[in-house]
Amino acid sequence: MGKYFIKAASLLILLSFIISLLPEKADAASFTSKVNADVLNVRSKATTKSSVIGKIKKGKVVTVQSEQNNWSKITYDKKTGWVMSKYLTYSNWTGYAKANNLSIKKTASSSAKSLATIKVGTAVTVKGQKGSWVNVYYSSKKVTGWVSASSLTKTNPENVNANLGTYYVTATSLNVRATASTKAKVITTMKKNASLTLQQKSGSWGKIKTSSGKVGWVSLTYISTKKSIANLGTYYVTASSLTVREKVSTKSKAITTVKKNAALTLQQKSGSWGKVKTSNGKVGWVSLTYISIKKPVANLGTYYVTATSLNVREKANTKAKVITTVKKNASVTLQQKSGTWGKVKTSNSKVGWVSLSYLSTKKPAVNLGTYYVTASSLNVREKANTSSKVITTVKKNAALTLQQKSGTWGKVKTSNGSIGWVAMKHISTKKPVNTKTPQPVSNKTEYLVTNANTSLYQNADSKSTVLASVVKNSSVMKLNTNGSFTQVKLTYGQIGWITSKTLIVSKSVRGKVIVIDPGHGGSDSGAIGVKLKTKEKNMLYTVN
Repeated sequence: MGKYFIKAASLLILLSFIISLLPEKADAASFTSKVNADVLNVRSKATTKSSVIGKIKKGKVVTVQSEQNNWSKITYDKKTGWVMSKYLTYSNWTGYAKANNLSIKKTASSSAKSLATIKVGTAVTVKGQKGSWVNVYYSSKKVTGWVSASSLTKTNPENVNANLGTYYVTATSLNVRATASTKAKVITTMKKNASLTLQQKSGSWGKIKTSSGKVGWVSLTYISTKKSIANLGTYYVTASSLTVREKVSTKSKAITTVKKNAALTLQQKSGSWGKVKTSNGKVGWVSLTYISIKKPVANLGTYYVTATSLNVREKANTKAKVITTVKKNASVTLQQKSGTWGKVKTSNSKVGWVSLSYLSTKKPAVNLGTYYVTASSLNVREKANTSSKVITTVKKNAALTLQQKSGTWGKVKTSNGSIGWVAMKHISTKKPVNTKTPQPVSNKTEYLVTNANTSLYQNADSKSTVLASVVKNSSVMKLNTNGSFTQVKLTYGQIGWITSKTLIVSKSVRGKVIVIDPGHGGSDSGAIGVKLKTKEKNMLYTVN
């Protein structure tokens, strides 16, 4: 009897030892891991001799269902198979204690030394798994140990609380704390109008759950069941005038009208329409096309530079960096004044500061150039018509500054400062030739002969009007000289100017009296001048 008992006891001890050597089956909750091999074979069984039923690339996440020896049973893409555990990297996750007084053990054994005890809902970081045990890190105590996988849950049981309704934050910013105390750790911060679920009240504090799942305590003073009016920001009217309507329709009744650059509070969007509140408290709908979040730049008007050249600087002082330079009469938009300085925007969109001393609202007169009067006398009138009052009269060749054109009329400024309108046909950009008074020649009459074909000019200038053409060997009477020109009188009485180099003294006729083409009687009356109709037979020429 004793022998049988001893044998039975020995057998039980041996069996217990063998069982202890067997791998623990992971019957706990599953966990995730990442593949660390380039390509990992998924097999039908926990052996390299089994068939490959799939392949997984590096970095992919799989769900580990259980572990056996050096193998892990995984689920991936709705398939289940086995992979070698060494090719998996455990993915940390947050677990929560399901019950109070959960003991964190030194090793993966219920008989191991306890390192710490945690309450229900306490969060720990799960770093690894061994059979039915998971390796955890408890941050509050800075303890790393083991707990039964079945004692943890991925959802905080404390989050399952009563729902006392949806509340909204009324403060600009509200701290959510770990406990009902202003000294407690801040878990997160919520903005104005954010919604939350109230789970519990305790005095002036409320336990809440945020939209992101965070649970903590807030002061009940700063939450309300009444949803405040949304504020999507301040917008500005971009149209010259914008109608605010009762409903989202252009046919809806107009409540009010707001001007360009007016500020509006946008409360809601609905398609291409926005619900707004005006500065005087009116609430209605406007087209979103005509409002912008960009604040308009102030426009204090258009100014003109009075200095020859004006520096535009980064700041309102003479030592600031020069951004650009603008010339006299250039226009700038004044955006702001600060003492003796003005913030301006130039025509090429540069923005900076200039001294207000060199700006003026008075638009400078335009200068289209200098023109000269071609008429003997020209009336300057108040308006661009011949019926208008005559302001002044200017003489031939007088210089005028042309400021503006309007049809056949021009606005001019005279040398004495008078401004008015003149007919454009009587002014020209061509500067008149300054014809000097011809110097008188000797009292002695001199006759010359042309040595080439030439032109007879109105003035001592080859650019002046041509009065006639003179052929070679024509006899002319010398009247005066002016520079390289000689004033002559043709045989038929026409007077004008010929270039001196085309004239020579005719020796063969010197001292003679010449009657040119006197005619032969009857119908032949002799040569007649083109312009004055003078008959040559009536003219005698003495050549000296």
